Amino acid sequence: MINIFLVTSLILFFSTILIKYYLINYVKVKKHKYSSLSFNEKKSIIKSNFSNIKARKIRLSKQHNNIYKQNPRDNTIKNLDLNFLTEVINIDLENKTIHVEALMTYERLLDYTLQYNLIPQIVPEFKALTIGGTISGVGLESSSFKYGLVPDMVYEFEVLTGTGDILTVNKDTNKDLYLGFPNTYGTLGYVLSAKLKLVESKPYVHIKNIMFNDPNIYIEEINKYNNNNNPDNINFLDGMLLNKSELFLMKGKMIDEPPPFLN
Repeated sequence: MINIFLVTSLILFFSTILIKYYLINYVKVKKHKYSSLSFNEKKSIIKSNFSNIKARKIRLSKQHNNIYKQNPRDNTIKNLDLNFLTEVINIDLENKTIHVEALMTYERLLDYTLQYNLIPQIVPEFKALTIGGTISGVGLESSSFKYGLVPDMVYEFEVLTGTGDILTVNKDTNKDLYLGFPNTYGTLGYVLSAKLKLVESKPYVHIKNIMFNDPNIYIEEINKYNNNNNPDNINFLDGMLLNKSELFLMKGKMIDEPPPFLN
């Protein structure tokens, strides 16, 4: 007699696979009704919606949350919808910069910039992170040894403040906010757009994994890249510590062709 539990489990397993396949291949994410508007039109809508919210507490309405925590149940908090800020405003190929709306994810940003063999100076590993989120929360990745944190590659951004004003922020205009905004998690306002620095990309990354069994030698190797030094002209530097005698350093360099042993 066939085990009923086994049959049921198999049916559920294959049903899950079929549902997942259907969702990936046939169900499209519905675009926001404001997505196709110009950025200036979107800003006018945001200001109008903000002024119509009669509440002392306003929270950003998001389709997904990368902080992995539940929103507080507080009826006095009103949601402000910015989910339509997901597009590229313009790209300057000559100066290698791009102006994007703040809720664009890094996945979508890379899909766009790689058409021109360009990438942001810093690309966080979680593809669903947004540009505005990594300014508000300070993103970083393996190219940070060279370019710093995400706010260091952002030379200008626009902020919706608690008064409903939209401010342009850079090293010359609203400088205090430019320097003080990163890592404030939306307490000073919401980023609406950002201008980022781009760098040229190559089709392959050659990665070297180096193991160390002495923490002092490990730190000495990392220190070679301090103060803008880059002795072997790498693009990425990352580390992993398993214990005090198993330390790994990963060096990545963008290359045009794969090494012969990978062909």
